[in-house]
Amino acid sequence: MQLKSLELQGFKSFPDKTVINFSGGITAIVGPNGSGKSNISDAIRWAMGETSSKSLRGVKMEDIIFSGTKTRKPVGFAQVSLNFDNTDGDLPIDFAEVSISRRYYRSGESEYYINSNQVRLKDIQDLLRDTGLGKDGYSIISQGAVTQIITAKSSERRTIFEEAAGIARFKYKKEESERKLSQTQDNIVRLSDIISELSERLSILEKQSAKARKYLDLYERKKLLDIGLWISTADNSEKILSNAEKVLNTFSSDLKKAEEALSCAEQETEKLEEEIRKLTAEIENFRRSGTEKEKLIQEKNGKILVLKNDISHTEQNLARIKALTEEYSHREDEIKNRIETETKKLEEKLENIKKLEEEYLKIAEGERQLSDEEKVSLEKIVSLRNAISEYDGKLSGKKAEAAEFSALIFSDSERSGAIELEKAALAKTLAEWEKTLKDKKEKLVEITEKENSCKNKLAGYEIKLGTQREKSSRLAEEIRSAEMDLNNKKHRLKLLEDLEKNNEGFSGSVQRVLADGKRGILKGICGTIASLIKVEKEHSVAIETALGAAIQNIVTEDQNSAKNAIFHLKNNKAGRATFLPVDTIKGRLIDKKVLKTADGFEGIASELVSCDDKYRNIIDNLLGRTLVVNNLDNAAKTAKLNGFSYKTVTSDGQVVNAGGSLTGGSVGKNIGILSRQNEIEELGKTIKKLEENHSQKEKESETLKEELNRALLMVEGIKEEISLTEKEKLQAEMEISHAEDFSSDIRSQISALEEEEKAARKRIFEQREKSEKISAESKEFEEKLSRIRTDITLAEKENETLKSKQETVRERLNKKNIEIVNAKNEAESIRSEIDRASGEKISGEEKKKSFETELSEEEAKIESFRKKIDEIEKEISELRNSLEETETETKKKIEERTEKEKRISSLREEEKETYSVKEKLIREIEKTEAEKSSVTEKLSTMQNHLWDEYEITPTEARENYEAPENPREAEEEVASLKNKIRLLGSVNIEAIEEYADVKERYSALTSQVEDLSDAKEKLLRIIDGLTRDMEKLFETQFKIINSEFEKAFKELFDGGEAKLTLVDSENPLEAGIDIYAAPPGKVINNMSSLSGGEQALTSIALYFAILKIHPAPFCLLDEIEAALDDVNVSRFAEYLTRLAGNTQLIAITHRRGTMEIADRLYGVTMREKGVSRILTINVDEIENDA
Repeated sequence: MQLKSLELQGFKSFPDKTVINFSGGITAIVGPNGSGKSNISDAIRWAMGETSSKSLRGVKMEDIIFSGTKTRKPVGFAQVSLNFDNTDGDLPIDFAEVSISRRYYRSGESEYYINSNQVRLKDIQDLLRDTGLGKDGYSIISQGAVTQIITAKSSERRTIFEEAAGIARFKYKKEESERKLSQTQDNIVRLSDIISELSERLSILEKQSAKARKYLDLYERKKLLDIGLWISTADNSEKILSNAEKVLNTFSSDLKKAEEALSCAEQETEKLEEEIRKLTAEIENFRRSGTEKEKLIQEKNGKILVLKNDISHTEQNLARIKALTEEYSHREDEIKNRIETETKKLEEKLENIKKLEEEYLKIAEGERQLSDEEKVSLEKIVSLRNAISEYDGKLSGKKAEAAEFSALIFSDSERSGAIELEKAALAKTLAEWEKTLKDKKEKLVEITEKENSCKNKLAGYEIKLGTQREKSSRLAEEIRSAEMDLNNKKHRLKLLEDLEKNNEGFSGSVQRVLADGKRGILKGICGTIASLIKVEKEHSVAIETALGAAIQNIVTEDQNSAKNAIFHLKNNKAGRATFLPVDTIKGRLIDKKVLKTADGFEGIASELVSCDDKYRNIIDNLLGRTLVVNNLDNAAKTAKLNGFSYKTVTSDGQVVNAGGSLTGGSVGKNIGILSRQNEIEELGKTIKKLEENHSQKEKESETLKEELNRALLMVEGIKEEISLTEKEKLQAEMEISHAEDFSSDIRSQISALEEEEKAARKRIFEQREKSEKISAESKEFEEKLSRIRTDITLAEKENETLKSKQETVRERLNKKNIEIVNAKNEAESIRSEIDRASGEKISGEEKKKSFETELSEEEAKIESFRKKIDEIEKEISELRNSLEETETETKKKIEERTEKEKRISSLREEEKETYSVKEKLIREIEKTEAEKSSVTEKLSTMQNHLWDEYEITPTEARENYEAPENPREAEEEVASLKNKIRLLGSVNIEAIEEYADVKERYSALTSQVEDLSDAKEKLLRIIDGLTRDMEKLFETQFKIINSEFEKAFKELFDGGEAKLTLVDSENPLEAGIDIYAAPPGKVINNMSSLSGGEQALTSIALYFAILKIHPAPFCLLDEIEAALDDVNVSRFAEYLTRLAGNTQLIAITHRRGTMEIADRLYGVTMREKGVSRILTINVDEIENDA
């Protein structure tokens, strides 16, 4: 058997799928430190069943999954597959090629596969046992294992020797046998205790069982008699019901005649009432016509008043127009006088304007003379200003020098100020960095708190996971409970539907008609009253009580169908039944006009029943004269108010019959046919709700599972967040260090600026001394300039005086100009007034003409109004004549209506007498129906008793039982049987079955104890045999290993001594193993005295000895020669070549000597940080190329 290949995906530094193929001989795996070489060794160890994360160089098992890099995301699982060539059958499995795979998810789930079939870890361990492979084998030898086998205690070395000696499988079988033996012993003790308890219970159950059998005998006899008595009672009741049906038919015929007479009277009354309504309408029309004519007369009188008022108003208007005409004649003279006066004023104003213009020209000449003098003064001022400019130039030169020094002083002052600003800015920056440093430190605290918060959150989610798992368990229990309830309801529904289907509760004759109708023997059968109506649950008892035996009446399409059914029953001697033909039955309803109700009235019975409109007459006939009230007190009040004319039923089944008799008592729930139908309907609804609830619970369960999965993802997310927080914490610490460095640099810059500021202040002092000297020279020039400026001031004052005089003259000119303008405006105003007066004169003349036209129009209006008044008075006279004719016709119609009302009164008396006869018949019918109902109810009660007590239907009772010959003796025997059953006291019916079960179990357990005792003896013999075989095999193999160890040691050390000894030779299977080794020329008392290289080579010699006598299919050596010098590496390599003939060798190494003997080289690199890659080099090809 050989290892053909290794496949890795997501394992440690191998995120991508990687395949390493192995051939016979020696394969070397090389690469720099940290490249992931040893991850290959860990992968093989893990795939063969290693469960310790510490042995895989991790803290937790999740560490084997690739955790990601800066450029790659983490993966969700790790998988490793080992593919073996098993053509020689070393593995106990019928496959030439065997693949062992292991997969691990971040959620903690593990999966194991053999040839793609999922198995347990135990299956893989069993497959590899005694092959040298597996967790406890010697097929993988690491650098640590080399050292450990030397330094370990003698008792800790046994595992590898047991595997090498081939007793591991035997040891496993022995341990399994000992475990079975322990379990067998425990089972014997446990079963013995149970048998002891069962023995005590058997004696008690035996007595209870005998008592229960006696009870069952008495109960069966009582049942036989009870059912027989019911059959007897049922037969008698059917005879009573048949006689009552005949009486009802007679009463119904008489009632029909009374109703026909009543109907004729009602029809004539209705005809007369219709004629009266028509007469009343005609009277109303006449009255309405008279009212309208009176209204028209009033309206026309109103119009006359309006016209008279218009005439008065028009006359007043005529007087006003005449007065206005006279007024305009007087105003015409006044306007003419005003025009003459305003013309004189205009002439005077024009003369004044001419005088003002002459004065204006004299003042303008004086203003020109003053302007010439002011011009001479300005020329003098210009000359003085030129002298000032000359001295100003000289002064400017001095000031320029002073400004230069001032600029230097300013520059240095500015620099000094800038330095202050820079210092302030740096101080501000320093403060900001110190604040940043403080913030970073606070952030570090926050990150630390966040990290702690995440850890607390993680703990909280783990608690939540536990809570959700408990909730999931509770929900599963609720779902189981709901399923049980649902099943019970479905069983009950099926039972009721079977009763309904078989028409249980109906008489034999009704059942026969219904059955023959379904089979097509009888035509036109619609069904029973019970099957054709629908009643709300709260009214079902009342309606069933009201119907009584009529609930079993059969509805037919027509009278012929009913007759055919009666002949069919008669010919087959199948009993009697009542039939209700749809085409002959008429509804009988209470007249609501005369109905009186008290508190608690719920309605007329027929109105509380729903049915097809086709059957409404039948339902009205049966229930149209029955009232439903909430309780007996209110029923009595309602019956009394209506003179006990109607049957009144309460919601709980009590009856006040027509005539005043009462029927009542207790009524069981769900006793009747309607109640059964209601229960079927309610059960259907309940089952639907339960199914919906069950579905909802299952959805909740699915949701809870999803929440569990989300919670698991949250836990993973929080773990990832903790990892990120740790990175943030490291980043924050680095930023704090950077901030501290930057703050130190800023403090250095502030010191340099302070030195520069000191030098600037010194320069400012020197430049100020030079500036003061130049200021003295400038002062002399300023004094000369001051004298010239004084002369300019005097010249400017003289110029100002001239300007002032010039201004005064100009003001006078302006005033004269204003006076001229005002005078012209006044003259223009006078002209406007003359024009306005001329316009008024013309307008007055036009209005006088208008008033004359208006006078003639108003006079024409008055004439027109008077003609209209004459016409309206003529119309009023005609309307008065028509009104008198209408009143005469109205009196005639009123007399005719009075005669018809008298005839209606007479007819109502006749109806009252007929109605009294009808009510009497109804009371008799209801009395008979009540008797039928009482008998039917008694039958129903007994029928329900049959079901409640014995769960038997009437049909089954008649088929399987007979009525007793002497019912009285049967009743006495039933009473005696009840007394005997009572004297038995409490009876445990289940004791019979329980006694049989316990007895059977007692026998079975006794047999089991005997079998277990036999098994115990067999196991003891197996354990003894295995122990002897293991001791013999171990001693033999130990001697061979010891001999080979000595040879291998001498070959590797080129001499020396080495041996293995058992610490306790009397107990070889438990004894520890000591190693003695002495290199050439040395005497060794303690193995710790050997150097590291000597210890390693000793350990290697021991492993090579084991491999030589018991070769593993392959052996992986993980840098076990690292501690050897080059000479010993050469010996090591030479020995490996000899071992390679029997064992496939895989060496992870970085020693040249080992690489040189390899048949194939694999290189492990890490070009991408954190991701390992495999490079393949075929040594044979390299040698051929060379």
